[in-house]
Amino acid sequence: SVARSNGLSLHENARLFAEAERSRQAAESFAEVGRIISQSLDPAEVAERIVECVRRLFDANVASLYRVDGQTDDLVALAGSGALGPAWHAGVRLPAGTGASGVAVRDRRPVLSDDVFNDPRIPLTVEIRNRLTFGAFPAVLAVPIVYRDQATGALSIGRPKGQTFHGDEIRMAEAFASQAALALENARAAAELPA
Repeated sequence: SVARSNGLSLHENARLFAEAERSRQAAESFAEVGRIISQSLDPAEVAERIVECVRRLFDANVASLYRVDGQTDDLVALAGSGALGPAWHAGVRLPAGTGASGVAVRDRRPVLSDDVFNDPRIPLTVEIRNRLTFGAFPAVLAVPIVYRDQATGALSIGRPKGQTFHGDEIRMAEAFASQAALALENARAAAELPA
């Protein structure tokens, strides 16, 4: 019937509009990271601005950025955004291979979990489990940050239970991780230059 056809058309138009809006927001966020790369060489500021962009773009409760400690392979928190709780702060360490971020770095691929607390693929220490419980964001997407074919860190994004991530979001997160790798490496290299 005509009414049903019009209803489907309205639904399709709404879906297309939402996709176009998401693409626009992604482009703006990528541009902002590009500005970060060119404007700031302070590693802490770069990390903070990246997680803020990511959390907004993904409409997530939390986003965090980690670097690999070259001596222990543990992940060290660089920056976080959102309701991460009092136990989370820059410098917090995740033992190598633990949490979604640790698995993403170890396997060098994105890790997606609808419920990180009950996902047998993701080992959680008691400390990590307690930290995650505070924030109540069991849906997690973690992607490795790779620079010159080396996993140098991870970008993690969290949402409440039932708000999972989809294929296009995984690709966007990987693209952000690539941008983050470049921005963080530029900042690190500048920090090492003599004054």
